[in-house]
Amino acid sequence: MSVSISEGGWVASDVIGGDGWASYQGQADHLRRMIARVAAIDTTPADVFALEPAVLDRIAIAEGTPCYVYSAPVVRGRVAALQAAFRARGYPYALHYALKANSALGMARLIREAGADADANSIGEIEVARRAGFRPDQIVFTGVGKSPEELERAVALDLKAINAESAGELDRIDALSRAQGRRTRVALRVNPDVDAQTHAHITTGLKTSKFGVALDDAAGILRARRDAAG
Repeated sequence: MSVSISEGGWVASDVIGGDGWASYQGQADHLRRMIARVAAIDTTPADVFALEPAVLDRIAIAEGTPCYVYSAPVVRGRVAALQAAFRARGYPYALHYALKANSALGMARLIREAGADADANSIGEIEVARRAGFRPDQIVFTGVGKSPEELERAVALDLKAINAESAGELDRIDALSRAQGRRTRVALRVNPDVDAQTHAHITTGLKTSKFGVALDDAAGILRARRDAAG
Protein backbone atom coordinates (compact mmCIF):
# COMPACT_ATOMS: atom_id res chain seq x y z
CA MET A 1 0.00 0.00 0.00
CA SER A 2 1.26 3.46 -0.84
CA VAL A 3 -0.22 6.54 0.76
CA SER A 4 0.67 10.07 -0.24
CA ILE A 5 -0.31 12.83 2.13
CA SER A 6 0.00 16.58 2.14
CA GLU A 7 2.93 18.07 4.01
CA GLY A 8 2.84 21.84 4.00
CA GLY A 9 1.08 21.75 0.67
CA TRP A 10 3.53 19.36 -0.94
CA VAL A 11 3.59 15.58 -0.86
CA ALA A 12 5.28 13.17 1.51
CA SER A 13 5.14 9.52 0.49
CA ASP A 14 5.85 6.32 2.30
CA VAL A 15 5.33 2.80 0.98
CA ILE A 16 4.25 0.05 3.30
CA GLY A 17 3.54 -3.55 2.60
CA GLY A 18 2.17 -5.00 -0.60
CA ASP A 19 -0.47 -7.38 0.68
CA GLY A 20 -3.45 -5.06 0.66
CA TRP A 21 -5.63 -4.64 3.72
CA ALA A 22 -3.90 -7.22 5.92
CA SER A 23 -0.58 -5.47 5.46
CA TYR A 24 -2.31 -2.13 6.03
CA GLN A 25 -3.64 -3.29 9.39
CA GLY A 26 -0.35 -4.83 10.42
CA GLN A 27 1.63 -1.72 9.55
CA ALA A 28 -0.76 0.78 11.15
CA ASP A 29 1.67 1.82 13.86
CA HIS A 30 4.39 2.48 11.29
CA LEU A 31 2.07 4.61 9.20
CA ARG A 32 0.75 6.48 12.22
CA ARG A 33 4.30 7.46 13.19
CA MET A 34 4.87 8.73 9.67
CA ILE A 35 1.59 10.65 9.73
CA ALA A 36 2.39 12.20 13.11
CA ARG A 37 5.29 14.04 11.47
CA VAL A 38 2.95 15.87 9.11
CA ALA A 39 1.30 19.06 10.32
CA ALA A 40 -1.76 18.67 8.09
CA ILE A 41 -2.75 15.38 9.74
CA ASP A 42 -4.71 14.95 12.94
CA THR A 43 -4.03 11.59 14.61
CA THR A 44 -6.71 10.03 16.79
CA PRO A 45 -6.41 7.90 19.92
CA ALA A 46 -8.37 5.07 18.28
CA ASP A 47 -7.01 2.59 15.75
CA VAL A 48 -7.77 4.91 12.85
CA PHE A 49 -6.06 7.97 11.43
CA ALA A 50 -7.71 10.91 9.75
CA LEU A 51 -6.91 13.42 7.06
CA GLU A 52 -9.26 16.25 8.02
CA PRO A 53 -12.77 14.68 8.12
CA ALA A 54 -11.88 11.78 5.86
CA VAL A 55 -10.93 8.51 7.52
CA LEU A 56 -8.14 6.91 5.53
CA ASP A 57 -9.02 3.32 6.30
CA ARG A 58 -12.53 3.82 4.92
CA ILE A 59 -11.05 5.35 1.79
CA ALA A 60 -8.72 2.38 1.42
CA ILE A 61 -11.63 -0.08 1.77
CA ALA A 62 -13.79 1.85 -0.69
CA GLU A 63 -11.13 2.59 -3.29
CA GLY A 64 -8.59 -0.17 -2.79
CA THR A 65 -4.85 0.25 -2.47
CA PRO A 66 -2.46 1.71 -3.44
CA CYS A 67 -4.44 4.83 -2.73
CA TYR A 68 -3.23 8.44 -2.98
CA VAL A 69 -5.03 10.98 -0.81
CA TYR A 70 -4.52 14.72 -1.15
CA SER A 71 -5.86 17.47 1.09
CA ALA A 72 -7.88 19.97 -0.94
CA PRO A 73 -7.87 22.58 1.86
CA VAL A 74 -4.08 22.33 2.13
CA VAL A 75 -3.65 22.77 -1.62
CA ARG A 76 -6.01 25.76 -1.64
CA GLY A 77 -4.21 27.23 1.34
CA ARG A 78 -0.79 26.97 -0.30
CA VAL A 79 -2.02 28.61 -3.50
CA ALA A 80 -3.59 31.40 -1.44
CA ALA A 81 -0.38 31.86 0.57
CA LEU A 82 1.70 32.26 -2.58
CA GLN A 83 -0.77 34.75 -4.04
CA ALA A 84 -0.89 36.72 -0.80
CA ALA A 85 2.91 36.90 -0.57
CA PHE A 86 3.22 38.48 -4.01
CA ARG A 87 0.28 40.83 -3.50
CA ALA A 88 1.57 42.01 -0.14
CA ARG A 89 4.79 43.18 -1.77
CA GLY A 90 3.11 44.65 -4.82
CA TYR A 91 4.94 42.32 -7.21
CA PRO A 92 3.32 41.58 -10.57
CA TYR A 93 3.04 37.83 -10.85
CA ALA A 94 1.43 34.90 -12.58
CA LEU A 95 1.16 31.60 -10.74
CA HIS A 96 1.23 28.53 -12.98
CA TYR A 97 0.88 24.98 -11.70
CA ALA A 98 3.16 22.48 -13.48
CA LEU A 99 0.84 19.69 -14.54
CA LYS A 100 3.77 17.26 -14.73
CA ALA A 101 3.68 17.27 -10.90
CA ASN A 102 0.21 15.71 -10.93
CA SER A 103 -2.00 15.86 -14.01
CA ALA A 104 -5.04 14.15 -12.49
CA LEU A 105 -8.16 16.04 -13.54
CA GLY A 106 -9.29 16.43 -9.94
CA MET A 107 -6.03 18.12 -8.97
CA ALA A 108 -6.00 20.31 -12.08
CA ARG A 109 -9.56 21.47 -11.42
CA LEU A 110 -8.72 22.16 -7.78
CA ILE A 111 -5.75 24.32 -8.81
CA ARG A 112 -7.86 26.22 -11.33
CA GLU A 113 -10.61 26.85 -8.79
CA ALA A 114 -7.95 28.11 -6.36
CA GLY A 115 -6.99 30.80 -8.87
CA ALA A 116 -3.79 29.53 -10.46
CA ASP A 117 -3.06 29.01 -14.16
CA ALA A 118 -1.50 25.99 -15.86
CA ASP A 119 1.99 25.07 -17.06
CA ALA A 120 1.80 22.26 -19.64
CA ASN A 121 4.82 20.27 -20.77
CA SER A 122 3.23 18.43 -23.72
CA ILE A 123 0.22 18.63 -25.98
CA GLY A 124 -1.34 15.93 -23.81
CA GLU A 125 -1.02 18.14 -20.74
CA ILE A 126 -2.50 21.04 -22.70
CA GLU A 127 -5.55 18.90 -23.38
CA VAL A 128 -5.73 17.89 -19.70
CA ALA A 129 -5.67 21.56 -18.76
CA ARG A 130 -8.47 22.34 -21.20
CA ARG A 131 -10.56 19.43 -19.90
CA ALA A 132 -10.02 20.77 -16.38
CA GLY A 133 -11.50 24.09 -17.47
CA PHE A 134 -8.43 26.23 -18.13
CA ARG A 135 -8.85 28.65 -21.01
CA PRO A 136 -6.05 28.78 -23.62
CA ASP A 137 -5.03 32.19 -22.28
CA GLN A 138 -4.40 30.55 -18.89
CA ILE A 139 -1.96 27.94 -20.26
CA VAL A 140 1.75 28.28 -20.97
CA PHE A 141 3.49 25.59 -23.02
CA THR A 142 6.93 24.70 -21.70
CA GLY A 143 9.55 22.01 -22.06
CA VAL A 144 12.31 20.81 -24.34
CA GLY A 145 11.83 18.70 -27.43
CA LYS A 146 8.46 20.06 -28.55
CA SER A 147 7.48 18.34 -31.77
CA PRO A 148 6.40 20.29 -34.90
CA GLU A 149 2.89 18.89 -34.42
CA GLU A 150 2.78 20.09 -30.82
CA LEU A 151 3.97 23.57 -31.77
CA GLU A 152 1.46 23.76 -34.60
CA ARG A 153 -1.37 22.86 -32.23
CA ALA A 154 -0.13 25.27 -29.56
CA VAL A 155 0.00 28.13 -32.07
CA ALA A 156 -3.52 27.33 -33.28
CA LEU A 157 -4.86 27.36 -29.71
CA ASP A 158 -3.50 30.89 -29.10
CA LEU A 159 -2.09 29.99 -25.70
CA LYS A 160 -0.97 32.53 -23.13
CA ALA A 161 2.63 31.88 -24.21
CA ILE A 162 4.96 29.28 -25.63
CA ASN A 163 8.23 29.12 -23.71
CA ALA A 164 10.97 28.59 -26.30
CA GLU A 165 14.21 26.81 -25.43
CA SER A 166 16.35 28.10 -28.30
CA ALA A 167 16.67 30.52 -31.18
CA GLY A 168 15.73 27.72 -33.54
CA GLU A 169 12.49 27.06 -31.67
CA LEU A 170 11.60 30.76 -31.88
CA ASP A 171 12.09 30.55 -35.64
CA ARG A 172 9.89 27.46 -35.89
CA ILE A 173 7.14 29.16 -33.91
CA ASP A 174 7.42 32.22 -36.15
CA ALA A 175 7.10 30.10 -39.32
CA LEU A 176 4.09 28.21 -37.98
CA SER A 177 2.43 31.44 -36.85
CA ARG A 178 2.91 33.09 -40.24
CA ALA A 179 1.48 30.00 -41.96
CA GLN A 180 -1.63 30.30 -39.78
CA GLY A 181 -1.86 34.08 -40.09
CA ARG A 182 -1.31 34.53 -36.36
CA ARG A 183 0.87 36.42 -33.90
CA THR A 184 2.03 34.13 -31.10
CA ARG A 185 3.10 35.18 -27.62
CA VAL A 186 6.45 33.67 -26.71
CA ALA A 187 8.97 33.69 -23.88
CA LEU A 188 12.63 32.71 -24.17
CA ARG A 189 14.05 30.46 -21.47
CA VAL A 190 17.33 31.85 -20.16
CA ASN A 191 19.94 29.63 -18.54
CA PRO A 192 21.59 31.68 -15.75
CA ASP A 193 24.51 29.26 -15.16
CA VAL A 194 23.65 28.94 -11.48
CA ASP A 195 24.49 25.80 -9.55
CA ALA A 196 21.60 24.92 -7.26
CA GLN A 197 23.73 22.23 -5.56
CA THR A 198 21.20 19.56 -6.41
CA HIS A 199 21.66 16.09 -7.91
CA ALA A 200 23.79 16.14 -11.04
CA HIS A 201 21.17 14.25 -13.06
CA ILE A 202 18.43 16.82 -12.44
CA THR A 203 20.45 20.02 -12.69
CA THR A 204 18.91 22.42 -15.23
CA GLY A 205 20.49 25.82 -14.57
CA LEU A 206 24.13 25.28 -15.55
CA LYS A 207 25.61 26.32 -18.90
CA THR A 208 26.35 22.65 -19.52
CA SER A 209 22.62 21.83 -19.22
CA LYS A 210 20.44 21.38 -22.29
CA PHE A 211 17.86 23.88 -21.06
CA GLY A 212 17.46 27.41 -22.38
CA VAL A 213 19.96 29.83 -23.89
CA ALA A 214 22.98 31.41 -22.28
CA LEU A 215 22.27 34.65 -20.46
CA ASP A 216 24.83 36.51 -22.56
CA ASP A 217 23.13 35.38 -25.78
CA ALA A 218 19.51 36.11 -24.87
CA ALA A 219 19.38 39.82 -25.72
CA GLY A 220 20.92 39.29 -29.16
CA ILE A 221 18.55 36.43 -29.97
CA LEU A 222 15.55 38.57 -29.08
CA ARG A 223 16.79 41.68 -30.89
CA ALA A 224 17.35 39.69 -34.08
CA ARG A 225 13.70 38.54 -33.99
CA ARG A 226 12.08 41.71 -32.69
CA ASP A 227 10.34 42.35 -36.02
CA ALA A 228 9.38 38.74 -36.77
CA ALA A 229 5.94 38.63 -38.36
CA GLY A 230 4.77 35.59 -36.39
